[in-house]
Amino acid sequence: MPKIKAVVAMKQRLQEALGQLGEQEEVLELVRQAVAQYELRPADVFSNAELEAAVLKRIVDDSIPYCDRNGNTWSGVGRRPAWLSEAIQAGAALEDFRNPNFRKISQQVEPFCDADGNTWSGRGRRPTWLTEAINRGADLDDFRNPAHSGS
Repeated sequence: MPKIKAVVAMKQRLQEALGQLGEQEEVLELVRQAVAQYELRPADVFSNAELEAAVLKRIVDDSIPYCDRNGNTWSGVGRRPAWLSEAIQAGAALEDFRNPNFRKISQQVEPFCDADGNTWSGRGRRPTWLTEAINRGADLDDFRNPAHSGS
């Protein structure tokens, strides 16, 4: 009996999903008709920032910090590549090439930190900033980072 109920529930979820898919197709067809009727262009519907972000998404993924519209990329580590150096010499700014979708994959939140931006992983010898603060009467719990997932 439990298997039958599970299958019936699954069938119901599938029917709902198919209904939503059909609704999406209807909306897309209406959008296509409006675009054709009013001769709309992407710039009529989306902002420049949205269009640039869409183009950059196709060129590079969000793990690349610097890129240009030609598909050139730079990790931000080591010597700047020729394409970037030449563009900067021609008057462009480094920030002009920052990937708006960039996010550090290895961004790690340390379990202990202070207001000055000092951090400690909780492993190994305590850093000087933490040892000195504890010697002044602070408690280790005062430095627990609420943003750390392990706390």
